[in-house]
Formats: sequence, C-alpha cells, structure tokens
Amino acid sequence: MTLKPAMGGLAVGLVAVAFPPVLGTGYGWVELAMAGDLTLVTVLLLLFLKGPMMAVTIGSGGSGGVFAPTVTLGAMLGAAVGMGVERLLPGLDLPLAAYVVVGMAAVFSGAARTPISTLIMVAEMTGGYGLIVPAMLANITAFVVQRALTHGSRYPTLYQSQVESREDSPLHRSVLVRRALEMLDDEPLDASDLRLPRLISLLRFGEPIAIQEGAGVLASIHVAPGSELDDSTVEESFSKVEGATAVAVLRGQETLVPRGQTTMLAGDQVLVVATPAGHQALTELATASTTSVPTTSVPTTTA
Repeated sequence: MTLKPAMGGLAVGLVAVAFPPVLGTGYGWVELAMAGDLTLVTVLLLLFLKGPMMAVTIGSGGSGGVFAPTVTLGAMLGAAVGMGVERLLPGLDLPLAAYVVVGMAAVFSGAARTPISTLIMVAEMTGGYGLIVPAMLANITAFVVQRALTHGSRYPTLYQSQVESREDSPLHRSVLVRRALEMLDDEPLDASDLRLPRLISLLRFGEPIAIQEGAGVLASIHVAPGSELDDSTVEESFSKVEGATAVAVLRGQETLVPRGQTTMLAGDQVLVVATPAGHQALTELATASTTSVPTTSVPTTTA
C-alpha cells in the first residue's frame, strides 16, 4: 500500500491547521474578495498557498479538482492587484470586484489555454460586456506568457488530454475521413456508413478500401526507413504525386492531422485518399531504396 496519498493529506492538513482557508473549493473566499471583505494579508496567503496545496492534493492521488482552485487563484491575484492600485492611485475609485473577475479570467485562460471561451464566462458572470476589453487584454497576456513559459514542457496545460485544435481531437477523426472521401465521391457519405475503428483496423493491415466504384482508394501507406517519404514533409512528398491527398498520419497511438510542414518518419502509417495511380506512386515512394553500392576494382600489379 502506497503512503503517497497519506503524505499528501498530512501536508495539506498541517497547512490547513495554520491557515484553514486553503481547504475547500474557495468559492466563498472569492465572494468575500469581490465584496472587499478580505484583508491584503489573507488575499496574499491564499494566493501563495492555494496553488501548492492543489498540486500536493492532485499529485499525491487526491481528488480536489483543478477548476475551482485555479479560479480562486485568479480571484486572489485580481484582488491583490486591485488593492495595490487602490493604494497607489486612490482617485481611480474602481470596484474591487472588477479586478477579481478579470483576474479569474486571466489565470484560468492561461492555465487551460482557453482565452476565447473565458471571455464568454466573464460576460455570463457579470451579465454584460463592460469588462470584455480588460478581460481580453488580460487573457491574451496570460495566454502568451503561459505558452512561452511552458514551451517544450511535458505538461504544458492543466488538462493533459487537451489537444491543440478541434482537428487534432480523436473524436473528430471520422469527420476528416468523411471529408476526404467526399472529395472523390459524387454524393456525400452517410455517417452511419462509416465505422471508424473498423476502418482504421483494415487500413493498418495494409488493405486499401475502394471508393467511387473503384475510381479511388482509401489506403494506408507504411513509411519504410530510408524511403523517400522518410523524414520528408507532406508538402514535399505529395507535390510529386498527382491525385493523392493525405488524411492522417498514424504514429504509434498518436494521430496527426497532416499539414504542409508535417514531417513523416519511418514507421508512420499515412492514411491517403488517392487514385489507383496515385496510390501506386505513393507506395513506391514509401518503399526503401534497394540500390546497391557499386564496387570498385583495385588494379593488381605483377612483379
């Protein structure tokens, strides 16, 4: 039995004995911050302790969630900035709640990489669009800073399963395949006619699927080491072949959406929609060259 959860709970409990506000979702403290009922010391303590306690809870195997603590952190950051501005520039007379809402939006948009949807959240929370402009500036700043700081990191976002775009989502792979098929079919496919798991399985075994009564095929091209497709971009390779379109690049358990600069590697399986001639040409490009190295004869001399 592992001691990791017990150690995490003990660490959080010891901190909570000295500062109980670190426990719970933190929504109540957010409301108090909006009302201006928290001191600067309490705000700063929550700001610097809530994040580490969230990390300890999740990292030790606990289930404390990440949304509520992240929102609380943003609210405390906004409240701290608002209190600082109020002391430095007392004549501005801006409501502290505005700083709290913008802070919540900025921190969450950076942590989750969702700058646009967070703006919608701000509009819903405030019941208007008065804070859209400052929230937009804060969201963009937080998003850019977070992207720069986490570039190359193994876990660049709080949500490990989050993909870069809608097209990279496994849930939308079937949409990509249907679009590719419709390029050669006269009539659009019915979604019920396509069973993606079975389709992928057939293609992985190298069995092309005829479409449009044999005028085209949906096939999987295996990239062999040393072939012309190995370490080549989609743009470089497919520009040499007429009548072929890349649909997806299967790399182990990962599925990549092929773009012009996507590099294909040995061992990849490239899903393509092509004419029979295009399929044959791609197969030849994906096959390793067997050109033998010429031997040179060394002249002999006789004594």
